Amino acid sequence: MKNANEYFDKEQYHTAAQYYQLAVGLRDYHPEITYRLAQSYRIIFNYSLAAHYYQKTVELDEITYPLSPFYLAQMQKSIGDFKKAKDGFENFITTNSVSSFMPKSEKDNFIRQAEVEMEGCLWAIDQLGKSWREMGFTILPEPVNSSSNDYAAVTAGDDHVVTI
Repeated sequence: MKNANEYFDKEQYHTAAQYYQLAVGLRDYHPEITYRLAQSYRIIFNYSLAAHYYQKTVELDEITYPLSPFYLAQMQKSIGDFKKAKDGFENFITTNSVSSFMPKSEKDNFIRQAEVEMEGCLWAIDQLGKSWREMGFTILPEPVNSSSNDYAAVTAGDDHVVTI
């Protein structure tokens, strides 16, 4: 834990995650370890493992780590599990379980962010239910599309100019 915390404090999250992972194996899901491990994985963009360890933190000690449900929902959204993420944000908003030790303005910011995130989940769920034709995509002929790998198209101005 000492090494893990030192690396975490130095913002060397990949190395910190390795040490926290060892500590998890030795201490069998201690909430401080799982939360720090989840934080490390989130920061280094390993959203699946971050979600796993935020879930463990929620199960072990949501009171001490009140932002773990918020981050869990964020990770679920990041990995495309929009239904779980929506439910998580909704629960976070309705229970308002953010620590009383947190300043009200900061607490309000997390609630507002959760509302925005939840709207994003609702939009994604709606869009995933549509076929690509309903979204208005069309395959344009050459010179816009070719038989090669065309990617990173960007529209400009009034959407009549496409740069690839």
